[in-house]
Amino acid sequence: MSEVRVGDEHVRVERGLVGLVRADEATVKKAAAGLVLAGGATTVNQGGAALLATKGDLDVTAGGATIMLAGRDVHINAGGAQWVLARGDVSVTNGGGQLMAAAGDLSVRNGGAVLVAGRQVHVERGYVGVLASTSTTLGDGARVLFTPKLAAIAGGAAGIGVGLGVGAMLVRALAAMWRHGVPGESMRKGLHKLHSPRS
Repeated sequence: MSEVRVGDEHVRVERGLVGLVRADEATVKKAAAGLVLAGGATTVNQGGAALLATKGDLDVTAGGATIMLAGRDVHINAGGAQWVLARGDVSVTNGGGQLMAAAGDLSVRNGGAVLVAGRQVHVERGYVGVLASTSTTLGDGARVLFTPKLAAIAGGAAGIGVGLGVGAMLVRALAAMWRHGVPGESMRKGLHKLHSPRS
């Protein structure tokens, strides 16, 4: 693995394996990189990286990353990531991730994520586990498991259920102790007999 570091230029990595790419703008095509750190636009086409971080736009086609961080917009077509975080908008077509969050708008078409958060979220023919937004549009074939309100209600119900279960177990234990005497009482009597002087 190697490092590609060019200041104030566009770096293109094609058909290779690179450990670290640092540049103003970067393109990764049919290649893999450990870390891609760019000050401007970054493009990934049929490639991937552990971390894609750019201060500009991030365009991914038929590729992916573990983490995508963008100072502006993220566009994903037939790709995805574990985490997608953008200061601008995020648009995903035929892809997804576990966590997708945008300071701006977020749209998902033919894809999905476990957690989606954005100012305005539009989902069409996609699946979302938990969705948080100020405005949500669900198109044809869109499925959302929980909104934050429903997630809080489900979490509260689960907490109450667990609390009631633990409470019932404690009541049963106390009732058994009441019926059969306090555990350890016979043990204390037995220990007392062992340590008492014999006559």
